[in-house]
Amino acid sequence: MDFGLLGRHGELLGNPYHYRDPHTAGAMERVWAVAPRAEVFARTGIQMLPFNTLYQLHALKAADSPLLDAARSLLMIPICCATS
Repeated sequence: MDFGLLGRHGELLGNPYHYRDPHTAGAMERVWAVAPRAEVFARTGIQMLPFNTLYQLHALKAADSPLLDAARSLLMIPICCATS
């Protein structure tokens, strides 16, 4: 879900958003206006959750984030589920 955008020399371009950050509000619906929900599922196999990477990237694009133009790669951040 979460990721960092890396520059030409592998440098982190900005702090990653937490997957629960509200910047993705409405992103799913905007994506589905371009690629219907069934097509998104057929191509990705992911559950329809607002914090998925696809919707986070779309939120950055909708916000005209300069990080997307500067980025040369994307590094996924693994999550760990700890139990007590």
